[in-house]
Amino acid sequence: MLHARLVDEVRQMFIPDADYTKGIRRSIGVPEMDRYLREEQI
Repeated sequence: MLHARLVDEVRQMFIPDADYTKGIRRSIGVPEMDRYLREEQI
């Protein structure tokens, strides 16, 4: 998935306060990327 630009795709829709239990944010890999993207912002 990483080679398929998952990181770039998820980064575009990443919202730190988002609810990852609903909608498109439940997609495979999106909740798992949450921690990575939060640490990336520091």
